[in-house]
Amino acid sequence: MVLPTDGRVEAPNTRKRKYEDLDDDEVCGEVEAYDPNREEMPKLSIYLESFRQAEEIVNHIFDPFLRAIERSSCNDKLIEGLAQKIRDARTITNRARVTVGLVGGSGVGKSSLLNNLLGVEEIASVANGGGSCTTVIQGYASASEMQGKDFSALIKLQSLAGCKLMVQNQAKKFIRYARAYLPNGGAVDSDNEDDIEHEEIDQTLNETEGEDPDGKLDAQTAIENLTTLFSEHDEFKNYRAVRAFLLSKSADHESDIMEQLDTMTENLWNKIEHDNGNIVMDADSVSTLMTMIEPFTTRKEMADEDSVFIPEESEPCFWPWVLSVTIHFSHRLLEAGIKLMDLPGTTDTNRLRVETTYQTLRDCSHRIIVCDITRAETDTTVDEHLQGAARVHGINKTILVCTNSDKELNTAPKYLKGEQQLEWARASKEISVISADLKELEKSIRAAKQQQDSDIVVDLTDQKTKAQFVCTLVLLFPKANPIATDFEKKQCENRLQEIAITARNAKVTNRMMAKWKEIPRAKGSLKVFCVSNKHYDTYLSGSFDKIDAPPLSVQGTNIPDLRTHLLKLPAGVKFQRFRGYCHSTVQALLNKVESLCNVNALERKENWDNLINATQKDLLNTLDTLTEELIKNPVTNIVHEMNKKEIYWTKVAKRKCEEGWFVHAKMPAATFRAFIRKYGKHSTAKVKDLNMNDQLLYAVRKDFTVSLDDLCESCSDWTVKFINAARTALDKLKKRFKDDPAGNAECLVEFYNSISIHSAGLQREIEEIGAGLQEDFVNIQNKALHDEGGAYLSTRMAEVYEDCMEITGTKAHDQRKTIFLKALTSKDNVFKSIPSGLHDESTASRTLRTQCVIKSVVDSFNEIRDHLQDVYARVAVDSEEGRQLCDELQALVKPARDTMAGTVHDLLEAAEKEEKSWLGLKDPVKVEPKE
Repeated sequence: MVLPTDGRVEAPNTRKRKYEDLDDDEVCGEVEAYDPNREEMPKLSIYLESFRQAEEIVNHIFDPFLRAIERSSCNDKLIEGLAQKIRDARTITNRARVTVGLVGGSGVGKSSLLNNLLGVEEIASVANGGGSCTTVIQGYASASEMQGKDFSALIKLQSLAGCKLMVQNQAKKFIRYARAYLPNGGAVDSDNEDDIEHEEIDQTLNETEGEDPDGKLDAQTAIENLTTLFSEHDEFKNYRAVRAFLLSKSADHESDIMEQLDTMTENLWNKIEHDNGNIVMDADSVSTLMTMIEPFTTRKEMADEDSVFIPEESEPCFWPWVLSVTIHFSHRLLEAGIKLMDLPGTTDTNRLRVETTYQTLRDCSHRIIVCDITRAETDTTVDEHLQGAARVHGINKTILVCTNSDKELNTAPKYLKGEQQLEWARASKEISVISADLKELEKSIRAAKQQQDSDIVVDLTDQKTKAQFVCTLVLLFPKANPIATDFEKKQCENRLQEIAITARNAKVTNRMMAKWKEIPRAKGSLKVFCVSNKHYDTYLSGSFDKIDAPPLSVQGTNIPDLRTHLLKLPAGVKFQRFRGYCHSTVQALLNKVESLCNVNALERKENWDNLINATQKDLLNTLDTLTEELIKNPVTNIVHEMNKKEIYWTKVAKRKCEEGWFVHAKMPAATFRAFIRKYGKHSTAKVKDLNMNDQLLYAVRKDFTVSLDDLCESCSDWTVKFINAARTALDKLKKRFKDDPAGNAECLVEFYNSISIHSAGLQREIEEIGAGLQEDFVNIQNKALHDEGGAYLSTRMAEVYEDCMEITGTKAHDQRKTIFLKALTSKDNVFKSIPSGLHDESTASRTLRTQCVIKSVVDSFNEIRDHLQDVYARVAVDSEEGRQLCDELQALVKPARDTMAGTVHDLLEAAEKEEKSWLGLKDPVKVEPKE
């Protein structure tokens, strides 16, 4: 066998392919557009037919009750309240349960990914060239029952005050930066031609690079936002005009600029047609809706320095004032309970958009981090988002999506391992021809070895090596194979490319999952999807020849797998909440129907009166408990401790007298007499500013300052705790009324709302009384520890000084000392006045203040009773028509309960069992207890 010059091994009996029998449809013809709705839904409980049947039954379980109420001629407020409560509880299963935020750098493909996930072209704006295009928070949610057309947008704006504040803050940031860093404080010289031809903002601010990068970005953001909003004004037609306007006043007259901006803001705000900051727009098509919301979402480029401003052709954009835009339409991903949020890129140069992204991200239950696959492992932005997700989210709530996985690879084999190498080999249909040649060569080699002809063995082995090389060439470069059709060559190329891309994606996936595990607070595993927006979009559009099919198949783009994964997110939560709704809310409503029908109005009023009385009694008992715990018991303990310390204080006082005050050298008789005459306070050349009372109280202050401080603090605690107790008691009372079967009756809604008013008034009164109590105890503390007017010890010592002054004669000094010492050390000494006064005054204050609180509580509850009496003057449930309606409603309760316990329960069990079977789970084996 000879290797021909074209490099292909020539087989002795080459089999020619018969292409005339090949069906043309296999190699040519248009490919239809891919329909994502044909994808099989995951067999999770909430997507199964049994669950949908259960949901339908439960949503209509109360229809017979509502029809009976509507037919009845009974005009009763309690019945109407029950009907409203039933209506309010019927729509819980359609609420969004999962909010997924798409976050990443600017231009990485977040909006393109959303378009492909939802299968709607340009539902999210895509920038040309991969730049930043998302200016506001754009949410995508399921269609509401109230919207009149297929597509609806809800735009939420800031309030007028918020808009004014935002505009002022943006202007101040630019002024602050310009005056600090721009030449001449940013002032514009109209006579300077060079200044007139000043470059645009990016180039101008780059002159200050390194000075304050954060301030520079703030200034750029301010200019973009202000020119976007006020493009109709000459002051904002271009960058130079903005500088001239904002810096036209000195710092002292900056308020004039702010007033002008407020006027511009108010005028622009009044041009917007909105309802309390909300704008609703409906359309039959996506393109129409996108055009309608364009003024609130489109980014406007700033005019050049020399551009001419034409007001008639310039319209303002409002996106800096937009809080969010939510687009509602029907899509099974959204109807499953998922809300997708398209967030501005975190590498956007506009700081306002970046701050809004991070604020919204905190409210998302899940997040999809989007990045370019070529930079996934090296991009610091991706690392920051992964670490942020690990700090905020729980287990398995973070998804990493690497876009542009379709980028071609020049050298793929280094990514191939195991089965992928075999796939690579199988990709070429021409491998069978060369394999036959290789087998024939191997037979010839074995025969030559048996004949021991080494030269032939070497020659044949060399040919075998060359044949294997040609096999690789055919696989790598199928165009070199002359016997393959163009379609087969294209298929081979696509297959080889898909194998290589799949291998590369697997490598990136494994490395990013490993990086996630290295993050300290990361929980669970990171789900990684490497997707191709470009190829998937090609399949969505369709209408291309088979020979022009992208290298990646639809499944190879990984977007269907990502959509399936998203559909799994709300499954467990929604199923459990629906089951809880069936077991609690529905049963509670049925119980309320029975309660309303079994109890007449008079009995219900008596029950409610008893409830009000019990609440008042419990609150007053709480008052007694708190007063005893925080005031009475601490005072009793302090008095007891003071009585124990009294002996020590008398010893200290006796020592002061015998070793100090009564020693003649230190205090002669005349000086002592002067102290007595001046009630213990005197000053001489030897004795400077001596206060006997204050010195006697020194030991008292040392022992009880901390305890009395704590007692005063207990008064504050008493106030706070009783206010909380009153609030809690009245909130519970309000909830009991609200949970009543007739709790939604208009008259009762007004009634339990009035409870909140009574609660607020009572809290204010308690706060005032508590402040008075604390003031009383501060005064008591001062009387116990200090020598002030009305102090306990000072009052008692005043009597002692007066008794001493009555003594006269030659021995008066000795007698005065005896009386003075006896007053300090006898059983009925002056120190007893401190615990006695503390006890008496604290008891009086406590009694007075608690009586005030009791009066406030009783008055508040009397007002609640009077209001309830007015409510029942408007109730007519005990009429003949009312009793007939109650009988009819009561008869409907048992069938409804049987349906919930039977049909609905069985359907939910079947859905849960089918889901477990699909997931490969088994119910836990019940182990019978041993006898």
